[in-house]
Parts: sequence; C-alpha cells; structure tokens
Amino acid sequence: MVISFCGEGCFKIQTGGLTILTEAFSGEISARMKPDIFIKTGGDKSHIAAEHLVSGPGEYEIKGVEINGYPGFTYLIRAEEMRLGFLPAHAPAPDWLKEGPDILFANNDSESAKIIRQLNPKIIISHSGSAGILEKELGQKAEVLDKLVIKKKEVPVGSAVRIVNLKG
Repeated sequence: MVISFCGEGCFKIQTGGLTILTEAFSGEISARMKPDIFIKTGGDKSHIAAEHLVSGPGEYEIKGVEINGYPGFTYLIRAEEMRLGFLPAHAPAPDWLKEGPDILFANNDSESAKIIRQLNPKIIISHSGSAGILEKELGQKAEVLDKLVIKKKEVPVGSAVRIVNLKG
C-alpha cells in the first residue's frame, strides 16, 4: 500500500491496483489522480469524477475493498489486511472505536489526540506541517515522509505508535 498527501487534507491510497482518493477540499479533482474510489469527506458531489463514490454512512464493498461510512464523514476502510480510519475535522467520536484501525488519518488538534488515545492506532498520519499538537499531546516526534509505503507485516505491534507526517 502506498499513501500520499495531495494537499488540503486530500490523501491518495494505492492498494491492489486501485487508487482511493479522500477529499477535504472543494476544488476539482485533477485528471492525473484518476481515482477508482473517491471517498467524500464533506461538501457537495457535483465535481467528482470517479468510478465509485463513497459519501457518508453505509457499507460499501468495491473491488475487494470494504468501506464503512459513519456520521460526520468518518470512515473505516479494510484493504490489504489493514484497517484505515479517517477522522475529518470536528468529527464526532466514531462508532468504530471498538475496532481500532491500524492506520489513522487524523487532524492536528487536541480533540483528535483524545480519540487517538481511545482507538490506539499503530500508525497516525497527518499532513505536511501539521503534526505539532499531536506530537505534543502524544509525547512523540513525527516522522516526515514524501509517501508511506507499508505492508501489513510492517505495522508496529504491541503498544508502539508511529506518527507519520506526509508532505505534499
């Protein structure tokens, strides 16, 4: 799995020959991104050009990727035997707390830090320049990467947590 930051809170996840794009900005999606699955994290749907659109609560199965959507545009994705969770800004505590993700995409704020402590993810992903509050709240320095390339066997085990700050 390859995870990249595309700007303005948008992440691109490449898994099993599919491209998943999460949206957190209001502009057009560039043709070069060509997502197979587009996960809507708020706003309207008028500018989306993807084979499959995931928007809001529900259970989705798309080409071997399982996606559960919850209120507040929070999501839990299952791909490559890993669980990826998305917490948009000002999202309520998600219903999937009992099923903590391996990888959690979170905002850089105290509220996200509280939820992170409840979920106990193994990898926390934030975007360029935004890990400061999480680093302070969680007492750990973020690793700065252009992209995260990860396999299930590389996910930390036990109580180890890795904070990854992706730059775009």
